[in-house]
Amino acid sequence: MVQGIGNVQKYELIPSLYRRKDISDIDEFIKIDMGITEDLELKGVAYNSEISTNTYFHNLFILQHYGCPTRLLDWTENPFVALFFTLESALRYNVAPKENACVWVLDPINWNNMVHSGYSTNPPNKILSHKDDQVKAYDINELRKSDRKYPIAISGTHNSRRIVAQKGTFVIFGKNTKSMDKVLLDFPHANTSILRKLVLPKKLLSEIFRDLQRYGITDSVLFPELDGLCKELSRKYGYRS
Repeated sequence: MVQGIGNVQKYELIPSLYRRKDISDIDEFIKIDMGITEDLELKGVAYNSEISTNTYFHNLFILQHYGCPTRLLDWTENPFVALFFTLESALRYNVAPKENACVWVLDPINWNNMVHSGYSTNPPNKILSHKDDQVKAYDINELRKSDRKYPIAISGTHNSRRIVAQKGTFVIFGKNTKSMDKVLLDFPHANTSILRKLVLPKKLLSEIFRDLQRYGITDSVLFPELDGLCKELSRKYGYRS
C-alpha cells in the first residue's frame, strides 16, 4: 500500500478527524465521529439513497469519499496513483514547491500482525475487511469501550467508480491519534521496512508530474467523472499545474 504527501514538512500520516489541533482528548474525537455519523443518517438519505442506518462502515466510506472528517486515511495499491496525488498536491497553486514531497510505502499485512500482537496470539496475516471480527472493535459504537489503540490496514467497500479507478485501500485509526510513523516507535522490535518514507526532491516534482501524465495517469483516469475531465482539460491548457 502506498500513500503520498505533497509537503513533507507539513503533513503527517493522520486521518482528517484527528487533525484538529485544538483537541487532544480522544473522547472528544469519538463524540465528533458519532455526531457526524448520526447527522449523516438523519439528513443524508435525501442526497444519497445508499446511506444506511444499520452499517457504520458503509457510511464511513461514503463520508470519506465526499471529504468529511473520518478516522480513515486513504492509501492505494497503485504506486502511480499515490505519486499523482503527491505531485498534484505539491504543485496545486502553480507555485514552485518550497518543500520536498514524499511517498510512504506500507507493508499492510505485517503492519496488521504487528499491531495485533498486543491483542492476540493469532495474527490476521492479511489486509482486513470491515466484516472481519478484528475490525468490529473499530466501529465507533464499539470503540468507546474497546482497547483498540492502533491503526490497522483494511480494504474498503468499492462503492464508487472513483475508488475502483484509484485502487483505494484504507487505514482506520483507533484511540491513538499519533502519526503512523510515530506509532511504529511503540514497537521497537518491529521491522522498520513495514513503513518506509521515500523523499521526492522539490526541484524534480514538476518534471516527474509531466512524465506521469504522459504515461496516462491523469485526472480523468483517476476521477472517471465529468469533474475529472474538466480538471484534466484545465491542466492541459495551462490553467492548472
